Amino acid sequence: MSRNSAGFTLIELMIVVAILGILASIASVQFSVYRMKAFNGTSVSAVRSLELTQAGFYTEYFVYAPISIAEQANGLINKTVTLPGGGTATIVLSYSDKIKTVSKASTNPPSLVIVGKHDGGDRLIGVDSNTSGTRYSPKTGPTIDSDAPAATSADDLASWSFL
Repeated sequence: MSRNSAGFTLIELMIVVAILGILASIASVQFSVYRMKAFNGTSVSAVRSLELTQAGFYTEYFVYAPISIAEQANGLINKTVTLPGGGTATIVLSYSDKIKTVSKASTNPPSLVIVGKHDGGDRLIGVDSNTSGTRYSPKTGPTIDSDAPAATSADDLASWSFL
């Protein structure tokens, strides 16, 4: 008896399915890593943007604007600050509503610490006006105001790692 077979055996199909499953699991892990890097990168961008905005605000009004998480709505910072010599000024900045930032300011001497994190990220990103460079600290969960240290004339993010 001669049997004319055309097609694949069950074993061959099972091997192909197993190989595809292994490749899919590797791709899934890599995708998660790339997503986390993107979330953290977005935080870096937002913190640097707020740093530049605060620098411009300081140049014009000689004061930094402290900003808490509660003062941000849907990615918009629109805060009116009372100026030391009288009067008010408003600082405005917009970015993703998934990013929360905190700015802590000191007036004597003038100092600023900014910390931010994307809701999906795993790092706090921070800058200190007294030092150069952007730093990070591991963090899971939501950003809270106490994640940012008080602004002083010292290196307030000394325990954090440089990017």
